[in-house]
Amino acid sequence: MRRLSSAALLVTATAVAAPLAPELVFERAAPSIVTVYAADRQGQVVSQGSGVVVAHAHVLTNCHVLKGADYVGLKAGSAAVSAELVEVRLEHDLCLLKSPLLPAPPLARASSLDLRVGQRVFALGAPLGLDLTFTEGMVSGLRREEDYPLIQTSAAVSPGSSGGALLAPDGRLVGIVTFQASDGEQRSQNLNFAMPIDLLDGFRMLPR
Repeated sequence: MRRLSSAALLVTATAVAAPLAPELVFERAAPSIVTVYAADRQGQVVSQGSGVVVAHAHVLTNCHVLKGADYVGLKAGSAAVSAELVEVRLEHDLCLLKSPLLPAPPLARASSLDLRVGQRVFALGAPLGLDLTFTEGMVSGLRREEDYPLIQTSAAVSPGSSGGALLAPDGRLVGIVTFQASDGEQRSQNLNFAMPIDLLDGFRMLPR
């Protein structure tokens, strides 16, 4: 039998994080989830979505949440702060916001390349403005889209969930909830999709 070195054993032991109970997944991720408000020049909210703190003072959300916005506000717990748009990736519908006064920690992330169909996942966001709504589902498909895998999930989402977190069983961030599929007659159910968090590596304005 081949004997592994202690270093090799350490790598093997830490490569795959152990799954957590759902309530612990929520507790780990919730402090890093924000509600995103897009407002016009008169201060009227034109769109509402979700966002995830991915680095100090930086939030990732969907670009379509910000459409038509002259002002962007973030709500984290009882704190409400403004944010500025610092980088746009329209091809992936991902936008990076910066808010120096944001009192929220970044969420640890994992690679979406490790996901498997049938794996348990969780969605956390602000559907219909109901902040920190937590739902459970599974990876129901991995769809190849050009240079990245699109994550299909059965975790329930609704309008306002866009920009929220898709979480692995250990509470780490694997995707950004982006859209629901529809056939135009509202007959599709639980056909929800998230962008893989690995796309964040391509953002130049993200603190390293």
